[in-house]
Amino acid sequence: MNAILNMHVTIDNYDELVRAQSAYGREIYDDRSRCSPSLLRISDKILAGFLYSKIIAAPEYVDVDLQVLSQEIVTSVSEHFLVEIIGVLVDNAFEAATPARNQVEMVLDAKDDKLIFLIKNQVERLTMGEIQHFFEKGYSTKQNREGRGLGLYQANRIAISHNGEITVELLERAGVQEICFRVEI
Repeated sequence: MNAILNMHVTIDNYDELVRAQSAYGREIYDDRSRCSPSLLRISDKILAGFLYSKIIAAPEYVDVDLQVLSQEIVTSVSEHFLVEIIGVLVDNAFEAATPARNQVEMVLDAKDDKLIFLIKNQVERLTMGEIQHFFEKGYSTKQNREGRGLGLYQANRIAISHNGEITVELLERAGVQEICFRVEI
C-alpha cells in the first residue's frame, strides 16, 4: 500500500500515475495466489508483511503451502528477533528448493502465549549426523561454505535466550526425504 500511496512522489503525470498504480495493483493481485490470504489477517502485521514478501520473492518453481492456524499471534519476543529467526528458516528452505524438490510447507500458530512456526522442505541425501551439527557456528551443508553457517547458529541462540527452542527432524514421506524445523518461542 505504501508503494501505491507514494508513487506520486516519482510520477508527476496524472495519467501515468494511474497506469502505474493500476499495473502495480494487478501485479500484487496476481502474486497473491502464492500466498494464503489468511496470513494478511494475523495480528502481527510486521510478521505478516515479512512472510508475505518472502513468499512473493521465492523462486517461481517453489510451491509454498502456508497454513495459518491462529490469527492471534502472541509472543514475548520482539519483532526484529522473530523476523530474524523465521527469515533464516524460510531463506534456507527456499535456497534448498529445486525445480524437482520444490515443496515448502509452513504452519503458523500460537498457543500458551508462544508463537509456533513450522517449516518443512524436501531435501536430498541428508543424514542425522549432518542434522546434529546444524546449530554449530560455521557448519553448512552448502557447496560454497565460505561465509556460511551462521544463520541457524544465530537463530538458535536468539530462541534459547528468549526461553524458546528450535527443533529439527528428518522425515520420509512417499519416498521423499523432508526436513522439518519447529520454532516455539
